[in-house]
Amino acid sequence: MSLHRRIVPDLGPLTTEIVSEIDRDKHILLHMLDLHRKKVSPMDLTTMLYVNTPSTEDDFPQNPTELSNAFLRRLWLCNPQARSTCCKVTVGDYGLDMDENSQCAINPLDLVAVIYMTTNSFLQQEITHRMLQCNFAVPLYLPPVYPEKKGTMLLYPFRGVLGHWNSPSEGTIMKNMANSRMPFLSAVRLGRCSVSKSRVLNCVLGGPHKLNECFINCGMDGGQLPRVLSDGLVEMCWNLPSGDHHDKVFPRPVLVANLRGDAASCKNQMSLLCYTSAVLIVFCGSFGAKERELLASWRENTSHMIIIDCSMSVVYDQENHNEKIKQRLIKDLEMPDGTILNGCEGNEEEIAESLKYVLDRFIPYLHTANLVGTAGMASDLDINVDEDEICRMAFREVEEVLSGIEDGVSSYLENQLPLQGMVWKQLCQLEKEEGRHQQHTTQSLIGEKENLIKQLLDYNLTTAMRAFIAALCSFDTTKRAFFLSWMRVKLEVMQLDKLSHLRRTNEEQMQ
Repeated sequence: MSLHRRIVPDLGPLTTEIVSEIDRDKHILLHMLDLHRKKVSPMDLTTMLYVNTPSTEDDFPQNPTELSNAFLRRLWLCNPQARSTCCKVTVGDYGLDMDENSQCAINPLDLVAVIYMTTNSFLQQEITHRMLQCNFAVPLYLPPVYPEKKGTMLLYPFRGVLGHWNSPSEGTIMKNMANSRMPFLSAVRLGRCSVSKSRVLNCVLGGPHKLNECFINCGMDGGQLPRVLSDGLVEMCWNLPSGDHHDKVFPRPVLVANLRGDAASCKNQMSLLCYTSAVLIVFCGSFGAKERELLASWRENTSHMIIIDCSMSVVYDQENHNEKIKQRLIKDLEMPDGTILNGCEGNEEEIAESLKYVLDRFIPYLHTANLVGTAGMASDLDINVDEDEICRMAFREVEEVLSGIEDGVSSYLENQLPLQGMVWKQLCQLEKEEGRHQQHTTQSLIGEKENLIKQLLDYNLTTAMRAFIAALCSFDTTKRAFFLSWMRVKLEVMQLDKLSHLRRTNEEQMQ
């Protein structure tokens, strides 16, 4: 699938009326991406067979049609420049109004959004795993391509993600990140701001000792280009304590979400973030009547709120007016002292330092949530979740196969997988002896072996066996793939829970 075409094809019937320059750009880009059709076959894992090459050299894309393959190839090599959209032919040749002096064809956020929009759940899972390895933010919510459609919250790509961190009380912890509970910190922008929200977040997450480019921002190549498809995108990343004093950002693991675009025009995303976030960080460009009304509605639905004043007041009277409004906000919104920060100076590092100081006060006492619960909240808010009915059917089949394993693996093997029990072990031992004494095999050994084989053949299929065979023999290849993926994730989670329990037991015994 190509990202661009040299000659834009006939637009054909429109699915939505073009009413603005933004819609015009989106329409052109959709044709470049082959997304203008109602049904597009998504890329799957087999795509990587054609994208990956034995060479480790980074071939510079000649034109925008090569950007998607370049992204995937670089990502599989863990190249920090994987999100780059630089190519030799600029996007201006295709009809989009972009910076003629830039080598970047489109905003890197549009490239990331496009990749997730045009790949299936299994390839998304692999992409997410590698993006997190590269310390890249990954999409949590994909905005709709057309206004009349619904956005989608992504959950399945995070099902197989494992994270490990150090806890002062529990030591080293490894857990499945989709199920792990931790505070959610969400950052949004309200109106036009004089500072870069994403750059401030990078400074907070990187700390004073290392450069962090988790979130794409206007200071990066292509980050200053207008966004066509990624306005309304919600990105996220985890910050996990490593135990290293120099890398310590927060004392406990947190999830950081970043809403792209103006929060005033992202009603669904804000509803979800307000209900699930422990702290809502608002970069506010002005304090007009509309902004104050939105802040009041968000404050009602979120536990804690931090407001960063990013207004650009050049008139003395206007500055005094803003100060009066902020004092009124503190009273009306019941904001604790120190939760309205001054960001008018535009120094991202100083803002990040002040923000981190406030967050450090909150984090030990914040409520926790996980992505699975957030997906449930999204469904209640009438937001699509990527795990469809086929995915849920496969999960129920896995639950049926593994029913009873929580009572103990040994009892499960004995009751549901008896063919791997003592009879099988005895048969294996006899076959070893038969192999050692091929020329002197006794009649009794042969008879004993036949007796054990007869016992194995007399076993009936158990419930778990029937369910497993039925799932593997399904004609629906997608459901079968979901079944195997769910089986891996479920067993992985159980193994991690068992290891955590053993670790705690050993530590208690040592004490």
